[in-house]
Amino acid sequence: MLFNYLKTTFRNLWRRKGYTAINVLGLSMGLACCLIIVLFVQDEMSYDQHHEHADRIYRVSQEVTRPGEEEIWAWTGGGLLEDLVPDFPDQVETAARMLPSAGVVVRDRGNGSVVSLREEGFVFLDPQWFDIFTHEFVQGSAETALTDPSSVVLTESAAKRYFGDEDPMGQPLRYGSALDLIVTGVIADPPDNSHIQFEVAASVSGFKRTQDFPVEAQFGSYWWPFSYTYVKLSENADAAALDAALPEFAKRHREEAESYVPRLEALTDLYLYSEARSTNGPTGSIQAVRVFSAIALVVLLLACINFMNLATARSARRAREVGVRKAVGAGRSQLVAQFLGEAVVLSLLSLVVAIGLVEIFLPAFNQIAARSLEVVYLGNGTYWLILLSLVLATGLLSGSYPALYLSKFAPVKVLKGTFAAGKSGNVVVRKGLVVFQFGISVVLIACTLIALAQLRFLQNSNLGFERDQVVRIRLEGANYDLLKNELTATPGVLGVTSASTPPGLGSGSSLPYRSGIDYMSAAQEEDSRMANQQVDYNFVEQMGLNIVAGRDFDPNRPSDRGVWPEDQYFLHIYERAFLINETAAAAMGKTPEEALGTNMRLYAFENGTYYTDLRGTVVGVIEDFHYRSLRNRIEPAAYSLADTDRGHMGGYALVKVEGGDAAETMARLERSFKAVAPTVPFDATFLDQEIQNMYLRESRLSSIVGVFTLLGIVIACLGLIGLATFAAEQRTKEIGVRKVLGASVPGLVGLLAKEFVRLVVVAFVLAAPLAWVVMNRWLENFAYHIEPGVGIFAATGAAALAVALLSVSWQAFQAARANPVESLRYE
Repeated sequence: MLFNYLKTTFRNLWRRKGYTAINVLGLSMGLACCLIIVLFVQDEMSYDQHHEHADRIYRVSQEVTRPGEEEIWAWTGGGLLEDLVPDFPDQVETAARMLPSAGVVVRDRGNGSVVSLREEGFVFLDPQWFDIFTHEFVQGSAETALTDPSSVVLTESAAKRYFGDEDPMGQPLRYGSALDLIVTGVIADPPDNSHIQFEVAASVSGFKRTQDFPVEAQFGSYWWPFSYTYVKLSENADAAALDAALPEFAKRHREEAESYVPRLEALTDLYLYSEARSTNGPTGSIQAVRVFSAIALVVLLLACINFMNLATARSARRAREVGVRKAVGAGRSQLVAQFLGEAVVLSLLSLVVAIGLVEIFLPAFNQIAARSLEVVYLGNGTYWLILLSLVLATGLLSGSYPALYLSKFAPVKVLKGTFAAGKSGNVVVRKGLVVFQFGISVVLIACTLIALAQLRFLQNSNLGFERDQVVRIRLEGANYDLLKNELTATPGVLGVTSASTPPGLGSGSSLPYRSGIDYMSAAQEEDSRMANQQVDYNFVEQMGLNIVAGRDFDPNRPSDRGVWPEDQYFLHIYERAFLINETAAAAMGKTPEEALGTNMRLYAFENGTYYTDLRGTVVGVIEDFHYRSLRNRIEPAAYSLADTDRGHMGGYALVKVEGGDAAETMARLERSFKAVAPTVPFDATFLDQEIQNMYLRESRLSSIVGVFTLLGIVIACLGLIGLATFAAEQRTKEIGVRKVLGASVPGLVGLLAKEFVRLVVVAFVLAAPLAWVVMNRWLENFAYHIEPGVGIFAATGAAALAVALLSVSWQAFQAARANPVESLRYE
């Protein structure tokens, strides 16, 4: 019996090659889409699972609650670990900190040959780090790698960059200008699916040396240095109980404990589920995983609906087969099994094509999504289980309705020729399925158009400052005053200024502040926060900012820089001039004019110590501009002069250049930079390009949704062709009669297309509100965004209608131009 079913199945598929090809194409595209998303989801869910004790590792973050502000910070101060381990000896087996500290690493080869590279992945680690995390040591050992203050561990890639094929062990390196290091270990590169990524790791004791901090002394601050603290719990420790005890722990050691509460975050949750700001590695989004998974399943569902429509569209041609089988004794269950078997076989054939499509299009997906996914056919049991489950589910789902529909045909009516396929409620079902298909297409088209419009808005909005033809150069310890003079004399340079962070690229870090007559009051009474930037005298003028009240910094007033007390180790500057933005003035409850002359204090305060204390007077108010991305609202910000005499210069030089050959411009700037800082890497990009790069995530999202939209449209077209085929078969005699009575081909095409236009209109009316709701929720992630208007939805409706008409027109044209004699021969 089974052999007979298989033989009949393959015979039917071979006999109807066009029908088979359309079904295989639709199902294979849906399956290929699902398989790629399965790879993506597997990769997302695998982050940080490779560590041996991943289930016992946690990051200690801090929950920050301040007036008008509640958020989670991934970092803590270096002092937290010093207290945490002694306070919880039974729960915490070991703990370690990571202090990211990107900087220049130099290898002197001798004879004037130097390798000097900026290492974004430079970190300082506690020696216990390798007791917590699993790293493969290629050379050296985890036990001794970071025990010496001068030790440094390299990844294999970093070792190759500095030493080529030489043995790096015991070789010297220098970090910045203050720390000599000796290579004591080489580890394998961290895998891509790890949120912890670094290239060069020195000992935390070495960090203390760079800060003139006693190596033997403990960090006492919960503010400084910025650290990412990880703990490995004891085997029987209760993570929930320890997390619940951390607020009381904080109260024992920190005056501001109620505002800054430590909390545990499981290592395996950090990539997808953590809501912490300022993380130390890549982060994903569980929402993105869910959205992409849902879209992939919807695309596959559209392909299944195609199969249903195409199968029922050809039901009249199989009605006689069903009648004969029933007449010779076949039961309904046997017919259902036969048709379901055909669907599963077709699904298996589609799987073969889908695997080929995955191999072809996976590299393109990797490029769009910035991934390195690959299909591992051997040893990936989970993937094969999901794959076969999808195939079986696809076959059963797509074949269920046709099987039940075809198996209920009455043999007497079929064999007498009085049976008419397509009557009763089945027409409504088929049309409902097409409405559903095009409804999904409308949602996808609208989402794509809105995402693209928002992306254009983000990339092209007026940010309130001059960003065109501005090159940002990372100073990295280069003498700014000398560099400014050299760059100013460079052909094609129109001006040079500096800033801690280039405008538009602000990180959002801020300090508490007090203003007015009570600006010296206790820090515990803080009521707001303000971003703090150090800039050059000509920052406002060169960046095209507007002073709305007061004056700009004046190079003829040395007092604008303020006074640095000689006995202070930390950043304390008094009697300095401040510029603030309009939002800061409003936060003080003042107009820009009223804010002038206001005393102000920016500070970082903890347990009686001011780690930062900047005091001064507001001399000017700047018109608001977007110093951060458009995801964030403009917040209060203060600007003061960089103290170049003490090395507290802006982190970046901002160079205004003439238009022209960008490559030649960069070459001239690099020559000028190297004349001043020959051993410092030249790190420069155009500011407008870097601002656009901030929105790569949105760009990738738009591209991926666009690809899914295209797939959905193609599959929906195939479904519409199926229904058009069915309609044409059902109305063959009507079309013949109309042609005999003089109907034209265009008129008949319009007649056949009219009902499909109605279906698309219904789909649009039902789906457009859903698209509006979904995308408005997405747009809420941006402080500044477009408002989806009539134009976008009109374009969506027009696109859906055009796709439908293109799909239906050919089938309608073929039916309309058929010879009426053929359809009326036996009437």
